[in-house]
Amino acid sequence: MVAQMPTVLRYFGKLSALTKLKLMNSYCSRFYGCELWDLTNGCVNDYDICITWRKEIRRVWGLPCNTDCDVLPVLFDALHVFDVLCKRVLSFFADVHYQ
Repeated sequence: MVAQMPTVLRYFGKLSALTKLKLMNSYCSRFYGCELWDLTNGCVNDYDICITWRKEIRRVWGLPCNTDCDVLPVLFDALHVFDVLCKRVLSFFADVHYQ
């Protein structure tokens, strides 16, 4: 995500914030293998991925750095990145269980 987002913003910076957000979700939110991550580890939720995601969302929307973290998912009507990861983990275990 960190390496791909500047490229998306460089090439598509003049587009609307909604379009840039869709591009960000398409090109920068690929979490390969996240179904096997330990989501109880604080690094996933508190530090690395979620903080980077929030910073990039603020940058796409041109929001100040002190914008409340809880407001960000509401602004663009989507799940928080941690919730997306949890959903993928649960779907993976449900699929494994029913096979």
